[in-house]
Amino acid sequence: MSKNPSPLWPALAAVALALVLLATCVAVYRATAGGGLLEAEEAAQSLGPDVDGDGAPNDLVWRRHRPVRVLLSPRLDIAWMPAVEAALRTVAEDAPELLRPPEMASSKIAVYVEVGGLPPPTGTIYIADDDGTDPRHGTTWSWYALDGTMRTAFVQLPEAASQEPYAGAVALHELLHALGFAHDFDSSSVMAPATSERAVEVPLRVRQLLRQLYTPQETR
Repeated sequence: MSKNPSPLWPALAAVALALVLLATCVAVYRATAGGGLLEAEEAAQSLGPDVDGDGAPNDLVWRRHRPVRVLLSPRLDIAWMPAVEAALRTVAEDAPELLRPPEMASSKIAVYVEVGGLPPPTGTIYIADDDGTDPRHGTTWSWYALDGTMRTAFVQLPEAASQEPYAGAVALHELLHALGFAHDFDSSSVMAPATSERAVEVPLRVRQLLRQLYTPQETR
């Protein structure tokens, strides 16, 4: 015998989602010169520092929740693993203590994020793939406080690119978005808006900021 769910549940779920949205903002990626940091543009006033020196405050930075947990979707195409692991190694060259080793997300978290549309757990970068038609573009959502403190991020890699020669560049591009880095005008940069076989260089400014922000001073 089945029972109809309580009519209160949809209302409670809506209230919970509204509270989440009020407490966080979602990043919008825009091009900058030299691969700087994104800004929390929704802030009503200047609450955070101008870390990258571009004259705009509220830079998006993982100030807390470090090392950041990396969760992989149980549905992630295994063909993506070499590219994802290479992207994590690249970041570790300049910020070896920033990211934890990747681990598989539980089915419960996967349902919350991929089906329910809720943010991943705080302090997490969640990586999945989708059936997007453009293999050169992934999508990254980042949730952060109004002062630019990053809380969590959700990366979706294009399923069609998993075995392409530029798969590593796509994975690294989206991972750097999840870490707070914006698009770069330089077409040879891995942060160029359109990923290609030629867009493989990690901008010097990105590497400098990774070391400045996330490497203990005694090891620099």
